[in-house]
Amino acid sequence: MLMNNEEYKDAFNHIVLIVNRARANAVQKASSEMVRMYWLIGNEIVARSQWGNKFIDTLSQDIRSAFPGIKGFSVRSLKYMAKFAREVDSELCNGYCTIPWGHIVKLLDKTEPGAVANGIGMPLSKMDGRKPFSTIRSI
Repeated sequence: MLMNNEEYKDAFNHIVLIVNRARANAVQKASSEMVRMYWLIGNEIVARSQWGNKFIDTLSQDIRSAFPGIKGFSVRSLKYMAKFAREVDSELCNGYCTIPWGHIVKLLDKTEPGAVANGIGMPLSKMDGRKPFSTIRSI
């Protein structure tokens, strides 16, 4: 029977491996795109920071109305997006976008403004001897 054939089992196992890798890559790419989206939204918020906190409150409500059932756009989340945009410039965002959003939030919580661990997602060659907790904008 074909199912018991070693060649079939090898082919099947290889196909399972291909599917698993593709699924993992898809999740990684979706996560990266989401983080990039959060950074872009954060920039929009920062550009209008003179509008005050009421802007963020209204924006949160309006986004959730525009996309019923969507998560991740609470007032608190929007403030994290703005903080992320203030802390990370566009060049660095490309490196940080590979880090899961939850990890970025933890970094933002554990560091002072202007000092996010810049060694994460950055090649050591770009660190130029800097210590891991130097200012991001200095890169």
